Amino acid sequence: MKLLEKDSVSWVMNDLSKKYYSLKVKKSDPFISIIILNWNRKHLLEKTLNSLVNNIPFKHEVIVLDNASTDGASEYIDDWCKKRKKCRAILLKENIGGEAINIALKEVTGDYIFISENDLEYSDDWLINLLSRREYPKSFKTGDEAN
Repeated sequence: MKLLEKDSVSWVMNDLSKKYYSLKVKKSDPFISIIILNWNRKHLLEKTLNSLVNNIPFKHEVIVLDNASTDGASEYIDDWCKKRKKCRAILLKENIGGEAINIALKEVTGDYIFISENDLEYSDDWLINLLSRREYPKSFKTGDEAN
C-alpha cells in the first residue's frame, strides 16, 4: 500500500518502486485520492471496492483502472462507478501493466494519493492507521519493509 502526497507525484511517477515516501503533516482533514488497478480479478475486486468505500472517514475520490480485462471486470467497474459520484472508471483497451497507474496519477485531485491492490479487504480503521504514520516518522515504509 502506498500513500503519497500530491506534490510528490512527479517523483513517484518516475520511480514507483521506491520503498520510502516523505509526507508533510497537514492539520486539516485530508482529501484522499484512491487509485485501484485491475486486470482479470473481478471476483476479488468486488470485495476490495466495497470494503474500501465503506471504511473511508474522509472526503475522497476513487479512480479504478482496468487493464483490458476479459472476465467482466470492465463492465462491473463501469457500473460500480456510475452509481457513485466520487468514482471514475478508466477502462483501457489494452493491458499496459503497472504503467496504467501513471494515467490515473494525472487525474487525481486529492491532498494524498493512495494506490491500492485489487485483492485487499479494508478494515474500518485502515486509513486512520495509515494517516497516523504521516506525523512520526516523517516517512514510512511500504510493502515488505512495513513493520
